[in-house]
Amino acid sequence: MLNEKLIFRRATKDDIIGIVNLIWHDDLRQKDSRKPSQNKEEYLEVFTAIEKDANQFLLVVSNDSDKIIGTSHLTRIQYLPFLDARMLVEFVRIHKDYQGQGIGKNMFNYIKKTAEDWGVSRIQLTSDKRREKAYNFYKSIGFADSHEGFKYYLLKR
Repeated sequence: MLNEKLIFRRATKDDIIGIVNLIWHDDLRQKDSRKPSQNKEEYLEVFTAIEKDANQFLLVVSNDSDKIIGTSHLTRIQYLPFLDARMLVEFVRIHKDYQGQGIGKNMFNYIKKTAEDWGVSRIQLTSDKRREKAYNFYKSIGFADSHEGFKYYLLKR
């Protein structure tokens, strides 16, 4: 595994560009998204809304030199009929230079601890069907492929 100390923390405004670049520097994302702006100001309204919402957590994994090497967006969703809450995990990314070093597994250990702290009954995530390595990783850490997901796009990108 990585010989550097991993730091798991809530994202700050200073992390915005690092996060969007990490998410965009992904083969699939580059095929279906526009290149992200490098102007942090364009993201501040959305970032502030996430930051103020007690049910959202924008996770950053950094190394000793404070380089962002991983990220994920966690959302706590309350469910009325089940009288419980679940955690939705989205935009999981590990920098390509750091993949295969156990960082993803450590990140999910942190995510599981956060889920316990939030008192949720289960963790849910989706992954693009073309991400075979991600699919195998999620199964290896105990996730079950129990549902089929769908998307309906309202806006053209």
